[in-house]
Amino acid sequence: MQVLETADIIWGLYTTLPQDDQVYYLWFKDGASADPPGQLPGTYTAGPSSLVNSAGQSLRVSVGHSAKGEAFEFAAVNNDKTIVVFWKFIPAPIEVLQGRYRLWVELKSPDGKVFLAWGEGFEPNEEIDIVSTSDSEILSSKGKADADGRVMVALLPSVVGKTAGLASITLKGKAGEIKVSYEWEPPALITQ
Repeated sequence: MQVLETADIIWGLYTTLPQDDQVYYLWFKDGASADPPGQLPGTYTAGPSSLVNSAGQSLRVSVGHSAKGEAFEFAAVNNDKTIVVFWKFIPAPIEVLQGRYRLWVELKSPDGKVFLAWGEGFEPNEEIDIVSTSDSEILSSKGKADADGRVMVALLPSVVGKTAGLASITLKGKAGEIKVSYEWEPPALITQ
């Protein structure tokens, strides 16, 4: 079981939450799980360097073994729901950084069949060439970066007659391309 300090999983949260006496409830979701989000016990306030509970203890979150690309998502919500902050932690990322680009894949289903790829570093609203492979099968399409130069692609890798394999996603923009590989179905679920 890995115990993570608040600073490890809430990068930038302190600049978002006002450091006052507001009470926050914390919600947690394992991104690859079919389970609905659950509430962490207790309430928290934003301290000078961490979220603290009513006993003044810093928030600590235990994350057991996880599969590659498995995201753990969190939300802090105040009493009247006027402040809601979301953040995500991926203990074993499937990620590539190359020049101005960053590309990562998140496991989104408990059976290893559904993934999301996220790319950033593209020009705002730039047209992107997308090439997705599952073993030797290739699928090409076009996409468009958003106003912040980010793109998201849903991935459902499969090959007729196979129950697992190696897949990849390549995003190509004006300034170059970036590629990341990942495994699907049972191999995707091996914990790290």
